[in-house]
Amino acid sequence: MPCDKCKELMQTIVIQTPRDLEMILRVVKANLKDQTIVQQSAHLANVMPPITVASLNETGSWPDVLAEHFLCSSCAQRFRLEAETYHGAGGRWTPS
Repeated sequence: MPCDKCKELMQTIVIQTPRDLEMILRVVKANLKDQTIVQQSAHLANVMPPITVASLNETGSWPDVLAEHFLCSSCAQRFRLEAETYHGAGGRWTPS
């Protein structure tokens, strides 16, 4: 059950355009910054050296694939961000 701290993140958001991904990255980065969530996997898929979501540019130059897990810092609710950025669409933000 989500807590008051993460309840606004408890929705599935489908990523259909690069603009959708930009919006999701802004929200995720803001929640990382205020420590609502923490990145559980501290790297992006198949990227060397590892890059955190917090360090990504919101408007592009992304790795081809994002597949990251996050936890609420209060209740440990899990969240997942998946996106196939190479084609600019495909993916989602989901509570898990």
